[in-house]
Amino acid sequence: MINKIKFLIGNPVYKFISKNFSSSDQFDFLDLGGGSGKSLSHFNLFFPKANYHCIDLIDENDYSKINEKRFKEYWKIDLSKLDFSKIPNNYFDFIACTHVIEHLFNGDQVLVAISEKLKPGGFIYVEYPGKNSMHLPSMPGTLNFFDDETHCRIYSEVELNNLFLKNQLKPIHSGTRRNWYRVILSPILIAYKLLLSRSKGTIAYEFWDLLGFAEFIYAKRDTSSLTINPDKFK
Repeated sequence: MINKIKFLIGNPVYKFISKNFSSSDQFDFLDLGGGSGKSLSHFNLFFPKANYHCIDLIDENDYSKINEKRFKEYWKIDLSKLDFSKIPNNYFDFIACTHVIEHLFNGDQVLVAISEKLKPGGFIYVEYPGKNSMHLPSMPGTLNFFDDETHCRIYSEVELNNLFLKNQLKPIHSGTRRNWYRVILSPILIAYKLLLSRSKGTIAYEFWDLLGFAEFIYAKRDTSSLTINPDKFK
């Protein structure tokens, strides 16, 4: 029951993974900018048989010590350099990139390059602060885009959909992130954060779904050539 609740109010990427894979499936997952391992612990809870791979800037030995080999592979790579030669092409079933591209001036190029690592028919989920985040109130933990001084570029749903369409990625669903379970439970989640002083610094997260802080795009790699039937327009 507890795991079910964690799944429902957790990162929306898990919902999109579960559309194609069950907890008993073995598949290859890449977490782009996965951090030190918090996302890994959640991922292993919901998809224990899957192979978790991660890219970040933590030293390889430090990442291994923190996560005690609960992952398949870790690569220390500066995404902005666009050098992903260490990573095999056409390999992953699912790639997640959540709240990474807004820290990169060339996040669009990163997404194009990393999409080559997806198997044909594989899926990608990208989440980032949307244009609405520019107009939200400032709050500890980042509710306004400019709260975080490492944010350097604002991306848009239309921009990324067009980017994907040009690069063999077929958008399936995109828009403002709304986890309605978090919206309904927001009074409880906010009160919980306020009562725990060590959690107050991240209280802004409890308003993300309520106020529409983030946008997302979920797409499938489609390597078939785009053909247009002229008879369709007669």
